[in-house]
Amino acid sequence: WADQATPATATRARPRQAASPSGLRTLLLVNPPHTPHLPGLQALDLPPSALIWVSAAQAAQQLWAVEQAIKSRVAVLAWLPEARPDQIRRLQVSALGSDAPIFLVRPERAQHQSSAAPLRLVARPGEDWALDLHLLKRRGPAHEGWLTLPAVPAAVQPLLTAARRKPLPAPTPMPAPAPATPPTERPHALARPVLHA
Repeated sequence: WADQATPATATRARPRQAASPSGLRTLLLVNPPHTPHLPGLQALDLPPSALIWVSAAQAAQQLWAVEQAIKSRVAVLAWLPEARPDQIRRLQVSALGSDAPIFLVRPERAQHQSSAAPLRLVARPGEDWALDLHLLKRRGPAHEGWLTLPAVPAAVQPLLTAARRKPLPAPTPMPAPAPATPPTERPHALARPVLHA
């Protein structure tokens, strides 16, 4: 779920955090399934000091960490496989007061549950470094089908061969061999030239 709503008017100003060169202040990862790849994040202008990694065993701890990050106006990428619709609604209400992006990653089976999130999508890896997206819910009219986005990291692009960056052209059919014409005169086997080695 991604919420990028304009924050509500507050009675007092909140202090802003210092931004990294990419514009991202701090990124909180909650229960990522794999260890974050720091060189890759640094290539995206995210310094290690701007990354917070929380590994919480219980669902209540995971939700608490996400809610505190939303209140602190920190960007969040959280894996919450067991989050219930009422818990997502509570996070959505909290996110309305933040200008930082909030993304919840849930299993594909959760797409059939109701959700208060304004944007819901299914993401899967595509072919040739692409990312395939299917929009389940968005503001505005529904979108049918899948979207394909190029997702080659800038640091990897020069390392790929041209064949991996561009789809291969369709193979051209081989022309059929011409039929052999039978000889009109058959020379005698002893009349053939002798090859010397």
